Amino acid sequence: MVISNFKRSLAPMLLAAFSMLVIGQAQGSSGPLTPVKYQIASIPGGIDAPVYLAKMRGLYEKEGLDVQIVPGRTSQDTINSLIAGAATLGSSLGINVILSADKGQRVVAVGARYGKNVFGVVVGKDSNIHTIGDLTKRNIIVPGASYENVLKMVLKKNGVNPASNHYIMVPNPGAMVSSYASGQSDGAVTVVPWALPRVDAKRASRGLLFADFGVPEPGYVYIATPETLKNHPDIVRKFLHATYEASRLLHADPKLAGEATVKFVPGADAATSIAQFKAAVPFECSDAEKGKPYGPQSLSDWEETVRIYKELGLVTTDVNPASLFSNAAFEQSPEVSVEKCPA
Repeated sequence: MVISNFKRSLAPMLLAAFSMLVIGQAQGSSGPLTPVKYQIASIPGGIDAPVYLAKMRGLYEKEGLDVQIVPGRTSQDTINSLIAGAATLGSSLGINVILSADKGQRVVAVGARYGKNVFGVVVGKDSNIHTIGDLTKRNIIVPGASYENVLKMVLKKNGVNPASNHYIMVPNPGAMVSSYASGQSDGAVTVVPWALPRVDAKRASRGLLFADFGVPEPGYVYIATPETLKNHPDIVRKFLHATYEASRLLHADPKLAGEATVKFVPGADAATSIAQFKAAVPFECSDAEKGKPYGPQSLSDWEETVRIYKELGLVTTDVNPASLFSNAAFEQSPEVSVEKCPA
């Protein structure tokens, strides 16, 4: 009877000990998790699947991080949050990193997310708009003044008089998509692989990528302030390690993009999220990054983009391209990202 009672009392203790061991292994640290607030650059979707999957699979916890994923509205909002200390890390379009530096707002791209420019204009397939040169005397939705200026410069670069168009300011990405999908404009400036899967069912569309018309800057990048990079390099490195591992898992099984996004984004649709992730994969590496590890960035990409923006009049100060990004996390720990860009 004593032995039987001892066995019954021992079982819960063994289960508790095993649970603590599993938790400790998942966290990868015997101490408390370090809180990290990560802000995405726009409405959540399949293109953000790596951070959602890293959260879902406990990859951040294994690195000792407690990552809170915060929805965003625009890249500039995310940059403002980092500078104000409201977020630790974030995601931004490369264009906003450059334009912010031109205004004296410093953030650093700490890892490539989409090395190619994902920005452009979505237009109806039933329209006679096939190139940027066809965007004349049109109604075009723009998500902000900076993006309107970029579009105007791209139009000018391609022989179009920007003043011929009517620009409709809709800073809310969700409202922008619904307005365009309902036919309220001829086109909309947006992140093409994010927007097309959302609008195609309501309005069959195609994308005109800025990269195809002379503006090939980095697309999305992971960002931090210079102070965070200097004072907390381990946080940056650990976050990137977990996120790139999640990207690797998604490349092997894109269906995970739907599962992870639906888990963390209210109202998200699995099929759309998978389509968004798949549509964005071809943009992950720039031409300069072909055959190299996925994650580190190319100085030549940033130099060329700053040169083009100066030529277009979008950059008016002496922005140093080398100050816009850092590969320090990858130089310190090559295992941060184990995948390579397609050759």
